[in-house]
Amino acid sequence: MLQIIISSVYIGLLIVFIFFAFLLLNEAYLVIFKNKPPFIRTRQKVFDRIFKEINFKEGATIIELGCGDGNFLRQLEKNGQYDLIGYENTLYPYFIGRFINFVNKSRVNIILKNFYQQDLSQADYIFCYLLADDLNQLALKFKKELKPGAIIISNTFAIKDWTPEQKIVLDPDPYAGLNRQIFIYKI
Repeated sequence: MLQIIISSVYIGLLIVFIFFAFLLLNEAYLVIFKNKPPFIRTRQKVFDRIFKEINFKEGATIIELGCGDGNFLRQLEKNGQYDLIGYENTLYPYFIGRFINFVNKSRVNIILKNFYQQDLSQADYIFCYLLADDLNQLALKFKKELKPGAIIISNTFAIKDWTPEQKIVLDPDPYAGLNRQIFIYKI
């Protein structure tokens, strides 16, 4: 009987391993052959600075575009009561985020959809860690859909031809790489 239980556990672990290996291979395929950006987490120092600079209103709707595993939204969840929505269209970070949410009993809503096709009009705040090309494509959508007073927070990359309300430089070294500046825009 014990041997059957041990075999079942091994088979279960093998299935989980194969599932996550498939997700990683899918992620690599999208990055290499489809020119999709890789899943890169926002560093804690960026979160800390955003939370220091922005006083998020209780009950606000906060949407993260390309939320990855939803880490930013879960960080916000610790700081207050908000409607937290993340859009992700890549399987690997989506499933990781859903798993983390399940384990932590998080109320963050991670949705597997293309954020370009979503209505953003209910957002009070938008957070994104997207490449400059993606932000530039979203600029018109932001202007059309976001309500007056909505705030856009962009990690690392600026929106072309937009003047930020605030630019926060975390590391003045231009060779420091990603996660070194934050751009805050107000509609």
